[in-house]
Parts: sequence; C-alpha cells; structure tokens
Amino acid sequence: MREELKTISKEENIERKEQGRYVYCVADSNKQLNFGKIGIESNEVYTIPCQGISAIVHDCKAEPYKSDDKEKVKGWIKAHQNVIDIAIEKLGTVIPLSFDVIIKGDNNKVLDWLKAENEILKKKIEKIKGKQEFGIQILWDKELIGKKIAETNEEIKKLRTEMEESSRGRAYFYKEKIEQILKREMEKEADKIFKEFYNKIKKYADDIKVEKIKDKDMLMNLSCLVFKDKVKELGAELDKINKTEGFSVKFTGPWPPYSFVSPG
Repeated sequence: MREELKTISKEENIERKEQGRYVYCVADSNKQLNFGKIGIESNEVYTIPCQGISAIVHDCKAEPYKSDDKEKVKGWIKAHQNVIDIAIEKLGTVIPLSFDVIIKGDNNKVLDWLKAENEILKKKIEKIKGKQEFGIQILWDKELIGKKIAETNEEIKKLRTEMEESSRGRAYFYKEKIEQILKREMEKEADKIFKEFYNKIKKYADDIKVEKIKDKDMLMNLSCLVFKDKVKELGAELDKINKTEGFSVKFTGPWPPYSFVSPG
C-alpha cells in the first residue's frame, strides 16, 4: 500500500520556517550533553557536537529576544551568563557569544556553521585556553598629582613668583599661563604613567585591550587575558600600584573572555 503523504498546514509551515537555535557559546568538547532546563525562560539547553567542538544551544523561534520590561531583559542576560558559567564548569574552555545570537533553522544549520567555521573557532579556543579575562581600571587623584607637578616644575614656580610681584591686572595673565603649562604637564605625566603601568601589567597578560575611559578620574581601562597561573602575580603587582600615593586600582573578574573572541 502506497504511503499516504502528510499534508502540512499553513500554521505548521510557518512554525518550521521560524525555528532557530539560540547559541550561548562554543565549547572545546565533542560531547553530546543535555544540561536540562537552565536556559533563557527555562528552555532546555544541550550541545550540538561537530568535529571536536560543540555549540551550546536551546531551540527557539528565529527572532530576537525583545521586551520593554528592563527587568525581564536583565533576567534573560543573567540566564545567558549562567549557561556559559555552567558550560565552562562542565566542559572547560568555551568561546562565549554575546546575548541574542540566533542561527535561523534547525540543528543542521548549526552543524553547517560549525563545519564552515571549524578552523577559525578552534584557533580562538586555543587562544583563550587556560586563560581568563580580567578588568583593570586605574584611577588617579588629579588634584594631588597636579599639586606635586606645580610644586616641582621650574617654569610654574618662576611664573608664580612673577605673579606675586605683578599687578592685579597682570596676575590674571600669569594664572592663565600657569594653567596652560599645568595642563600640558599633566598630559605628559598621564602618558608617562600609563606606559609605566601598562608595561608592568603586560608581563602577566597574554593579551591586553585598551578600553574607553569612563570618567575624568580614570587613567586607564584595560581588558586583560591572563593565564590562570599568572593571576596571583598580577594581583600582587596591582596591589603595589594601589598603594602608590595618588592612585587606586579596580581589579574585576574572572570573566568569560568576551573581549578576545567574536562570534565568527
């Protein structure tokens, strides 16, 4: 008897076209695993292994996660990070993907992507293997540093003496001139200290990314990829900087190495 062909309804066809796979990360593992319902909105998370690596995914519609509810979005991002943390714990090195990376299609589409990008993804895994990301922000007391410069700079000292002996009208001119010199010297000092601290940190980091300065008191903002066995030494070096008069250090992490990989 001839097998009867199944008729696909319009609704089923739309559903098939809209399916996708939300990708949390790519792991240095070829294991077939099911992590359970730990994903965004309690979705079931599992691995799709291919040629020595695996994508950690959940099934979803091929559309972005969007909401006007900020708390809901925060929950999604927290769940995303939690899956990555668990993947690291169970599988070791992973390439973390940013929130809301979705591959349109079924598992075969994910396999196609893993095959096409296999060599690139494996190189990225090798780059971050055995390493962690840390954030380093060094702040400086500009008022204190500026005062020290003003007290030791010969040009400024001379102008201050001349200003004290000048008329009130001329004093304004001297004040403007001193401020200009101080600004120039502060910029030179910032550049000098940045290089000095950067070179100290560089000894313990495999890679460094200089990030945007976030406020006027921040001298440097770095993302550092650090070997796990170098973290303690880096911390000791940063402690020395933190104890230097006029400077303070914020040392955060470890984080998944988002700054040193991209989705590919």
